[in-house]
Formats: sequence, C-alpha cells, structure tokens
Amino acid sequence: MLRFQFQRINFGPTFYANPCLNNTYSEAFLFAAGVTEEQCLSLATSMGFNEKNRGQAADYMMKLYKLFMEKDATLIEINPMAEDVDGNSRE
Repeated sequence: MLRFQFQRINFGPTFYANPCLNNTYSEAFLFAAGVTEEQCLSLATSMGFNEKNRGQAADYMMKLYKLFMEKDATLIEINPMAEDVDGNSRE
C-alpha cells in the first residue's frame, strides 16, 4: 500500500508505505518540502522492491506526490502496489 495523506498534526503531506498487505506495519514520512528521487528510492527499498524495479516504484511515488499537490488532495492511495510474478512493478 502506498498513500499520501494530508496530516493536520504534521501540517503537511505525509507518505505512508506498507510493504505487506497482511500486516499492520506502516512507515510515515513527512514531505513538507517535496520529495526527491533519493528519498523515493530509499522508500522503495524499504518496501521490498527489487533492484530492477526500485526506480520504477520511485517514479510512481514521485508522480503520486505531484498529483497529490496539483489536485490539492487530502488522500491519494495505491493499494496494492506490488511486483508481479515476473518482477515488474504494478500499481
């Protein structure tokens, strides 16, 4: 699961990543100043994407953040965000 959500407590967009659909673990990151490719690559790694698809997953994250900001959204989510049996990133 991949989600950007506006958090009033943080006064800005917060990114939530959950690498497994069957658990309650998630990580939250505040991106008040925007996202960088390096941050998204790091998050893709922590979500368990393989080296081949890490860049594609990071690209999805950056585009999702851009959409979130352009549309002045309060919540945008991709669920599930995973790799298929061939190892390709899927949203």
